[in-house]
Amino acid sequence: MVRPPRTTYRGGVLRELSLPARVLDVGAALIVVALRLLIGTDGPAMALVVIAWGAAFALWRWSPPLALGIAWVAAVAQVAMSLPADGIDLLVLVVLFGTGRYGGTALRALGIASAALGALLAGFYLALVVPSGWGSVTTPAGIAAGGLLSVGFFGVFALSWAIGLVSGLLRQGAESRRERERAAVEIAAEQERTRLAREMHDVVAHSLAVVVAQADGARYAARSDPAAADAALATIADTAREALADVRLLLAQLRHRETAGPQPGLDELPRLLEGLRDSGLEVEAELDTGLDTLPRVVQSAGYRIVQESLVNALRHGSGEGPTRLRVQRRGSRLEIEVRNPRGPEREAPAVPGHGIPGMRERAALLGGDLEARGEPGGFVVLAHLPVDPRAGGPS
Repeated sequence: MVRPPRTTYRGGVLRELSLPARVLDVGAALIVVALRLLIGTDGPAMALVVIAWGAAFALWRWSPPLALGIAWVAAVAQVAMSLPADGIDLLVLVVLFGTGRYGGTALRALGIASAALGALLAGFYLALVVPSGWGSVTTPAGIAAGGLLSVGFFGVFALSWAIGLVSGLLRQGAESRRERERAAVEIAAEQERTRLAREMHDVVAHSLAVVVAQADGARYAARSDPAAADAALATIADTAREALADVRLLLAQLRHRETAGPQPGLDELPRLLEGLRDSGLEVEAELDTGLDTLPRVVQSAGYRIVQESLVNALRHGSGEGPTRLRVQRRGSRLEIEVRNPRGPEREAPAVPGHGIPGMRERAALLGGDLEARGEPGGFVVLAHLPVDPRAGGPS
């Protein structure tokens, strides 16, 4: 599962912000402060407050927590020195927007809390401290005016914070979608690499098994039966050429990321059986009719399962009897059964290969299943593939 991106801070304070964005914010803050100072202030204290608000404005994107802290320092100093309200105070809206857009859970909570406390402070300060004719803290009129101003200020402050919050959530949603898209591309690429590795394994394993069997036969027949040796060498040459062509196609897919490639079907099983019989594997096959009408993806998976199972029989079979193959369509499923008379003296390899896991994966991708197990005097592979992969596959 792809998690939504989080705002990254360096040292706990500064966000990762591009240099042009920092230059833009600092430049805008300098212009605002310069214009306000040119208009004139009531003494150096107000000038310092203006500079503090400008610093908060410069940091609203680069460091929202630091900007909020400086804003509080400027506001408290303004109240403590009984300075009048000023247009520069509106920069608090930008700071609150920044806490909602770029802050984490804690900073966002601090932002809305600051909006509430700041509204209360500003409302009662304007109504009760700054000379306005509304009364004093001891009069009901002054308290009512302070309360109304606080509510109004909170509505404005909270709206700015909420706009920033919604903007930040939309930004995180867009980044999450991009992350999911990148993850989907990586998963698809990994699945394609796995498929190509499976195809490469099937092609190379089958071809080398045939070549080894034919080479052994040719070596023994070279002196007594030259014709049989020539036939074995011809089979080796044909098998090597086919394997080379398949490998070239698979490598082309790796280079060009194409999906087309060697995808044999069930109609090629007789040819596969003929080649394995020539290599010395005794096979008794029971093939259903009409297998070539099945979906191509089912045929390809079925062919590879049969090929891998028979190649394993050629490698590990005891030779004490024929390998029995049955491929039949039963209702909405294709059933494949391969029984290999592997003798009990044949032990499984210490390090398992990729053949059986690859067959299981092929079946599972179509929504089917495959079982490979040892039995007294043999080994059986039983696979069930849905005829319509869309109906039987995982959603």
